[in-house]
Amino acid sequence: MSQCIAERVLHYCLKGSNEHHQCVLRILAPEEILPGEVTFPFTTGTARCIVQLCGLPETISEEFIGADTVQALQLATEVEPLLKRMSVKYDFFFPSGEGYFGE
Repeated sequence: MSQCIAERVLHYCLKGSNEHHQCVLRILAPEEILPGEVTFPFTTGTARCIVQLCGLPETISEEFIGADTVQALQLATEVEPLLKRMSVKYDFFFPSGEGYFGE
C-alpha cells in the first residue's frame, strides 16, 4: 500500500443529527499499475491513486486511474465530487465548524 502524501481533517455528522465526529480524507501516493493487477488493457506508465475517507461508519476508498502518476494524482485531488456524493448521508464541516460546502 502506498504512503499517505496529503490529508484533510474534517468533521461530519449523520443527516438529521448534530453530533459531530472527526474523519480524515487521505490521498495515497500514486503508483504505476502492474500487469495482472487490473482486468482492463493499459500501457506502461498507467497509474492509480487511491483516496480514502477514514473515520466514517463505513469504509470509503476510491481509485483514480491516470495515463501516468501525475494525471492519477491530479484526478485524486479533486475530492469535492467524492464528498458531495457522501453528503447524501453526511454533513461535512471544517474543524472550525464552517460547512464544507458553504451550508
